[in-house]
Amino acid sequence: MDLRHPFERASRWFGVAQPKSAKTNVNILHQEELIAQKKREIEARLEQQARQNYLSIQQLPLFGEYV
Repeated sequence: MDLRHPFERASRWFGVAQPKSAKTNVNILHQEELIAQKKREIEARLEQQARQNYLSIQQLPLFGEYV
C-alpha cells in the first residue's frame, strides 16, 4: 500500500509540478533580478560602444580627401 501523499503520486503519474517553497520562490526572484540587471549593464555597454564607433567613423577622412 502506498502511504505517500496523493499529490506526490499524481505528480508521478501526470507530471504535475510539486509546490515550491517560499524560499525557493524568493531565490528565483532574486536570480531573475540579477539577470535583468546584467542585461541592462550589457545593453548600456553596447550602446556606449556604438556611440564610440559612430564618433570614430565620423572623424575618418572620406575617400579621396587629404588630411
